[in-house]
Amino acid sequence: MRQKITNRVIVETVDGDTFVGRYLIGADGVNSVVAHALGLRRGKALAAAIEAEVPASPETLHRFGQALLFIFGDIRQGYAWIFPKADHLSVGIAALHPKPGQLQAALAQVATRYGLSLAGVRLHGHPIPIYTRREPIATARVLLVGDAAGLVDPFSGEGIRPAIKSGRLAAEAILSGQPNRYPGLIWREIGFSHTFGLGLALLFYNFPRACFLVGAANPYASHVFMDMLADRAGYPEVILRIFGSLPVFLLAEGVATLAGLLGGLKWGNRVRTAAYGTWLI
Repeated sequence: MRQKITNRVIVETVDGDTFVGRYLIGADGVNSVVAHALGLRRGKALAAAIEAEVPASPETLHRFGQALLFIFGDIRQGYAWIFPKADHLSVGIAALHPKPGQLQAALAQVATRYGLSLAGVRLHGHPIPIYTRREPIATARVLLVGDAAGLVDPFSGEGIRPAIKSGRLAAEAILSGQPNRYPGLIWREIGFSHTFGLGLALLFYNFPRACFLVGAANPYASHVFMDMLADRAGYPEVILRIFGSLPVFLLAEGVATLAGLLGGLKWGNRVRTAAYGTWLI
């Protein structure tokens, strides 16, 4: 790749092909060749994941049904998952700072507990880029997006949503004739929120039991996470709404528990419906 000619970018492939363009968008993943060639994101932070596509009998698939299973507690600062597919199960595990061999051992433990065998199944490793600070993601004519820019969600490890969003921002910056605005747009629209997401991830993965008790059980928290996944809210709003709703949630649960003790389950549910609304339960 060459940028010596200031009004265009020249890309030469290993097959000897040459491509010329006014701009280049680097969307080539966590191990981006584009980023490496231009010296971008040299200090990138990485989490790690491994997954396996596990063959499953119809009986096993029926046992897991349609649900997406997320499993916490087997790996520090991470989680495992089992996702049903058409004729197999996608089984994996990820963590922020795993030690060598830790992911493999924890995944085997999870598989055994759920009656699955990894014998003869190939494990696929995936580095996960984590956005921890503002860092160079563009030059005058080259813009990194998605995993190449390190824009994976630091809490969930999800990368599709920020990849789509950063691709749109890169296109808008180029079409507006102001590609130099792209890093600032990324910080404002994605990066700033992700710094709060990393803090929330560290809190959740270090204190998962407490977070489940006051967070996952809180309908207000569940709703704001749905808003975030739909790109209607960022992590600052998520954190504000979780902690802001905590007094209401604890009070409602206390009153509902008391009503349930005095009048039965029906009265406890009535209190929860009145407190949260049917759309939050």
